[in-house]
Amino acid sequence: MDQRIATERRPSTALGAGVLILAVTALFTAVGVERGLAALDPDRIDRATILAGIDFGLSPEATQNLTGIAAGLILLLCVLTTILGVGVLLRRESVRHAAIGTFAIFAVVMIPLAMVGVLSGEPSVSTWVGLGAGIVDATIVYLLAQPDTTREFELAERGRQRRRAERAGRRRTARSGAAASR
Repeated sequence: MDQRIATERRPSTALGAGVLILAVTALFTAVGVERGLAALDPDRIDRATILAGIDFGLSPEATQNLTGIAAGLILLLCVLTTILGVGVLLRRESVRHAAIGTFAIFAVVMIPLAMVGVLSGEPSVSTWVGLGAGIVDATIVYLLAQPDTTREFELAERGRQRRRAERAGRRRTARSGAAASR
């Protein structure tokens, strides 16, 4: 076991990443639920969204349908990121790799799009939220890519493998003991 990890009490980068994943997921879950409710009740869709839909050639009904589809996609991504967040908190190596890829893509998409909104004049609240979420996504990737995080996940995986091997050994011993008593 790495002596430095065993003796130093340092904040866990994996814990930080897992908490950030679940926090950003909670934010987008709220957005997805709000969009879903708006799709169910057209009076909840703000006028700016209806007008933007008309600019794209959509009727108010089509805008409502598109809002529902967006809500569904957001909530499906929230299910994915919740699974990733829990997997990171449980120190699952394969989930760590999936989280790095997922949140890197989120950051690469969200930050430039939000920057366009910021630089285009009067940025909306959602532009700032998107920029903040993109920065949090990049922070998650940074935390998960740290050497300390890699060591944390490797130690957790070795511990799981050791416990599996011990259980398998006990089962073999129990089976051989049962067979010998027959």
